[in-house]
Amino acid sequence: MNERFYPFNPRTLRLRLALTGLTALGLAAWALRGFVRGGGGALDGARAGMALGLALTLSVLWTRLRPRAGWGVTLSALGVKVSRPLSRAPLELTWDDIQQVSRSGKMRDSLLLWGGPEVRVSVGRHLFASEADFEALAGAIEHRKPRPILDA
Repeated sequence: MNERFYPFNPRTLRLRLALTGLTALGLAAWALRGFVRGGGGALDGARAGMALGLALTLSVLWTRLRPRAGWGVTLSALGVKVSRPLSRAPLELTWDDIQQVSRSGKMRDSLLLWGGPEVRVSVGRHLFASEADFEALAGAIEHRKPRPILDA
């Protein structure tokens, strides 16, 4: 089996984060305006602070979820290497470590790799640029480690 790389490119998720962050900035500006004018008092100051905190958090997530080289899932003859969306170190599992592969979610849009009682890796559809990219990865993993027969 040649090494195959499936890159993460969460365009839709990043767009939603950007739009929500801009909305939070708008709410912060509105609350800050009320605070400066003295209409709502301390409550408007708290609203402005929380909205600014939300906007900052969303901007950090937007930055951390950007596509970059080597960020995704790599399948090789030895196993699977999965980059974690919000941390730097990838998680590596050998094919023998993976005990079960299943799908979850309403739309079956998450692929779960079970590596024992304490190791569960979830790879969501939202991390890929298209559904076809996600299905290609899921098909390649399920070809190597089939899903259980009763997995609906």
